[in-house]
Amino acid sequence: MAVTLRLRVSETREFDLAQTHNVSAQGIFFSTRAQIEPGQHVDAVLVFPKELTSMTEPAFVGCQGTVLRVDEALSSGKRGVAMEVTSYDFSSSAGTLLEGGGLWPDKSFLAPKQKAGQY
Repeated sequence: MAVTLRLRVSETREFDLAQTHNVSAQGIFFSTRAQIEPGQHVDAVLVFPKELTSMTEPAFVGCQGTVLRVDEALSSGKRGVAMEVTSYDFSSSAGTLLEGGGLWPDKSFLAPKQKAGQY
């Protein structure tokens, strides 16, 4: 199941949304419209919907990594990005990355109006 990924490339202050295609202990492959290049460091939060976790709220997992490869122009017009994950944060504090000044200044992305594949 694809999940939302909120990311920030370390050299920028801008945030972007992505959709995962593959998540493992060693890495994540995702698609995005963000301008990302191999070698860049990425801070991100995976957002697991409550339907997937059987919790009352979405679950958040923080992670950091380095971009290994960028596949230009997927069929959707997005870029495919392979990121090696150097650390995951499964603690309850991972959600704090979403609060003011963190990776998510607001949580409007959680509104039910969003549809899968819009990223």
